[in-house]
Amino acid sequence: MSGHRELRELLHPISPDMFFSEYWERKPLFIKGGLEKLERLIPGGFTMPHFFSAVREAEASQVLGFRLWIQKFKEPNVYIRSNQMDEMIAAGNNIATDLPSDRRVAKFVTALKAQLRHPGDVSFGATLSPAGQGWPLHVDRSINFSIQCEGKKVFVVSEEPVVAWPSGSIAFSDDGLPERFLFNPLPWEEAIRADPTRLQEFEAEPGDVIYWPAGTLHTTRATSDLSLTLHSILNHETFLNLFSRFLLSNFMGRPEWRHLPAIPAVETTPGQLPNEVKKFFAARLQEMSRFVETLNADDMEFNREWHKVLAAPGELILPQLVHAPAEAEKRSVEPGDLLCLSRMAPVTYTFGTDADGRRTIYLYFADKELSMNGEWFDFLETLVRQERFSAHSATTWKQDGQPYDWESVQAYLQTLLDQGILERETTAA
Repeated sequence: MSGHRELRELLHPISPDMFFSEYWERKPLFIKGGLEKLERLIPGGFTMPHFFSAVREAEASQVLGFRLWIQKFKEPNVYIRSNQMDEMIAAGNNIATDLPSDRRVAKFVTALKAQLRHPGDVSFGATLSPAGQGWPLHVDRSINFSIQCEGKKVFVVSEEPVVAWPSGSIAFSDDGLPERFLFNPLPWEEAIRADPTRLQEFEAEPGDVIYWPAGTLHTTRATSDLSLTLHSILNHETFLNLFSRFLLSNFMGRPEWRHLPAIPAVETTPGQLPNEVKKFFAARLQEMSRFVETLNADDMEFNREWHKVLAAPGELILPQLVHAPAEAEKRSVEPGDLLCLSRMAPVTYTFGTDADGRRTIYLYFADKELSMNGEWFDFLETLVRQERFSAHSATTWKQDGQPYDWESVQAYLQTLLDQGILERETTAA
């Protein structure tokens, strides 16, 4: 459990086992904390100076996915610039931001993804609320862990999700009717109704944590002059998205799948589907049907796609994790170097047999995929099980007892280090 520090600290005194069995994706959880817990979660804390600095840096650097907006109860969101924040707070507005520039928080949220084994991308944001302000009654598509950083805030949340895996955020009236969709809803979504009577209320102070699953009805209100809350956001991947990647990889190589037929107007009847188009559609559907019949949940491709979504933190947060290699990382790997798998992003792996019948292991790190087979299968399989190792010890990882030659091991380790999959700790004495 040494590699699960962030999750254990976040949930304490609730154990991860109890959290997964009773709360995860089932119902909200409120955890009393304190300033010491806040310091353990985010060393140095996340204070208002941190908030303002992170917002200004993200705006200046044009961070991908960064947003800054104001909102006052049920009024529409209005996007603002960072130089307007003081004025907007003085006017009593709730200020929110997505993906402010703070690498400490980005690493923390990504560690939670890895330790929760969450199959989806992650993000983070923060809310600064003057007294009496907060979010109106709504549900989000994301799983959320909110950490109260400064001031006090009341959270009112439903006892369980009221919408199963919503497609986006939905604002509700006090009687449970949808008032506003922050996405283009489908007809079935417009018919959603929520029960606003089964709500529970918590007042959060610095270091307190509240968790709620996707689709949980909630509203907030600051009860101090200013309230600062940090949000860890876990978005769920859909099976439709995953399955569409199978279709693309299988059919995009075929010309007939890369176009739609153009039929001259003189050959068409208004309001009807042309016969040539019907034949085209029917042929594609037959091909897809035959393809789907060959699929099996035990297929290696499903296994690989699953591990990809476990490893990938998402394109929005990834730039805040990646950094230029330090000088110590640029020099060649030496036998006495102590190395470990990177803690920058989730690392997952799976193994199976490739098309040629060879044992193959696949490693996934952030948006990277690495595979090895043949005699180097043992090398990568042993590497992913190591918390920390000396570079030269990797020459002994071959199962048949014959050592790998140092030059080849050095080249592999150097490549993994250059790609950020490995980190250099120090040099052994």
